Amino acid sequence: MQPIEAYQIVIKDNEASLYYSRYCRSSWTSAGIKVNTFDAITPSHLSKYNELKFSKYSSRKLLLDKNIKALITDTEKACWYSHYTLWKECVYLNQPIIVLEHDSYLESPDKLTFNNDYGIIFFDKAAMGSYFITPWFAKKLVEFSICSTIDLGPYGTIHRMGSKLNLNHLIVNDRHKMFNPASNPRYRDW
Repeated sequence: MQPIEAYQIVIKDNEASLYYSRYCRSSWTSAGIKVNTFDAITPSHLSKYNELKFSKYSSRKLLLDKNIKALITDTEKACWYSHYTLWKECVYLNQPIIVLEHDSYLESPDKLTFNNDYGIIFFDKAAMGSYFITPWFAKKLVEFSICSTIDLGPYGTIHRMGSKLNLNHLIVNDRHKMFNPASNPRYRDW
């Protein structure tokens, strides 16, 4: 397998995002991983993106159980498009990539697992904080996202797709026997 490159989602010209990025990046590069910066899609960019259809309200179980109608915000849509765009990049490159939020800090490089037999391997419990994704899985996610009405975050949609396509056993998260967290969001420690 070729060396795996990471793409760190960073909000351009945002002091906090740039700070977290600089602080956390070295934890990944010191483990031998090349980290590329991906300029986060922000609400001000949304007019350029129209591939996905978003529901007006979230269908998160926690909200539904409390009878809360929560609008899907432009910030949530922008976050969605950042991950979605990187999934498309994974398909285009036809090689696995690592996706990192700006505050994802690699604490245990020895726990990183790269295995093309799995579609996506999460490295932390913070949902989309850091993960390895394969091109075949990214392609299914892109296709599923385009054909769906988005009413959950990327993490929820990954599991919805996994259930519908019988792929949940190939999603390594905190419910999977192979899950071995290697990173954590750094902002929670400060």
